[in-house]
Amino acid sequence: MVQAITNQQTGLNVVTELIVGFMLPGRPIAMMLFKSWGYMFTANGLQYLMDMKVGHYMKIPPRSLFRAQLFAVIWLSIVQVATFNWMLGALPQVCSPEQPQGFTCAGATTFFNASVIWGLIGPRRMFGWGAPFAWANWFWIIGFILPVITWLIARRYPRSIARYVFWPAIFGVSGMIPPATTFMLFCWLLIGLFFAVYIKRRYFGWWARYTYVLSGAMDIGTALCLTLFALGIGLSGAAFPSWWGNTAYAENLDQTFKTNSMTLAKGEKFGPTTWL
Repeated sequence: MVQAITNQQTGLNVVTELIVGFMLPGRPIAMMLFKSWGYMFTANGLQYLMDMKVGHYMKIPPRSLFRAQLFAVIWLSIVQVATFNWMLGALPQVCSPEQPQGFTCAGATTFFNASVIWGLIGPRRMFGWGAPFAWANWFWIIGFILPVITWLIARRYPRSIARYVFWPAIFGVSGMIPPATTFMLFCWLLIGLFFAVYIKRRYFGWWARYTYVLSGAMDIGTALCLTLFALGIGLSGAAFPSWWGNTAYAENLDQTFKTNSMTLAKGEKFGPTTWL
């Protein structure tokens, strides 16, 4: 229901991290395994339902679609692992901020940081009573109260803007930072508002007939362009023409690492002197 309304998936990664962090504190590898199993089951299930929905619209027999999905899962598992190992050995400075082709591994860095916070240190030492981030537990109550307040306002004033406020989407999109940046989210927001508001109101017939097809075409076009750029430009060492459209993203505070509120000096440590 959340994805149907907001086009966002509500994952269980933080919930699984919290559970295993209390069960097995100080064991980051166990935390990563538990998180991967708990999160990927739901993520793949949602992806499977999304594919089946597309197949239903295109009148593809469900069994044929399932066989195609099964082949894709097996084949992509082999290709992705092989590509990953090749990149680690072939690309210079891979997973570092200075990587020439931009393979900085932002997602892997986030996964590693989560293993330290939830696995090595553990949620009890980070978010428990008297811990440095115990104040974050107030958001459990805030997340419960805000939808109720919005529902009461929308019920009292049915024509107000409150009926368009959807807190799972507001809080869910913030979970994409990191590795996504505010620049990326702003681009998605502009495109969403343009098609979901302006085009829908001004050209409803075009919107109803072609928006879904255009969305798929943009996804496929992006993947094809990335493949062509990686093979034709990235691996050959050639330089792509530089202009504002492909340099502005690297000039914000997120990409220049200037958003840190604290910079540790040499030998300085973050956190309490002794952990509870």
